[in-house]
Amino acid sequence: MIQRPFDLVCFDLGGVVVRICYTWKEGCAAAGLDFRADLPANDQQRQAWHELGKLYQTGRIDCDTFAKCISQSVDGLYTPEEITKVNAAWILGEYEGMSDLIQDVNDSGYQTAALSNSCHAHWEHLPHLHAPSRLGDCVSSHHLGLIKPEAAIYRAFETKLGISGERIIFFDDLEENVRGAQDIGWTAVHINSAGSPPQQIRAVLQKYGMLNNS
Repeated sequence: MIQRPFDLVCFDLGGVVVRICYTWKEGCAAAGLDFRADLPANDQQRQAWHELGKLYQTGRIDCDTFAKCISQSVDGLYTPEEITKVNAAWILGEYEGMSDLIQDVNDSGYQTAALSNSCHAHWEHLPHLHAPSRLGDCVSSHHLGLIKPEAAIYRAFETKLGISGERIIFFDDLEENVRGAQDIGWTAVHINSAGSPPQQIRAVLQKYGMLNNS
């Protein structure tokens, strides 16, 4: 029997499986709000948003607290209610062809999963999308209390699924997350979210001979 190169195909969600906003301006447009400023506007706001995002995505603060703190960080330029509205609109839908790709991976006999930096509000939106529902296991940073690219989240994922890192191939749109996975022995591939993630991933899997229909 030919040894398969991997046992698990793991996907990041935002920018890989689902389309998301990448700027505050995009988020305002998706939420139907007027664009008042390019946020975060300075290094102080950028650092505050980074720290708040980390707390939020590891489940240490709830949605209301996150929205209030973000609003305070911009001196009330957007209200907590408006912050919540933008946050809820951040996921734009799934990439065309991603659902079929995941099904092809499943049909080829490989385990599939997601490992995402996410939050409760975004996680609630995922069941409404077809592609994520085809994944075998979906694991979020807010479930584990850990966040990419820290090594601990990849190790916790291995433990949760009962699989060793060298048997995982992982796709993420952020280079630091790719490097974090590679540092602990995963095969990780950077995906350009501005292109077609399904086509990029399919090409990699075909290179490894992992798709029955290739």
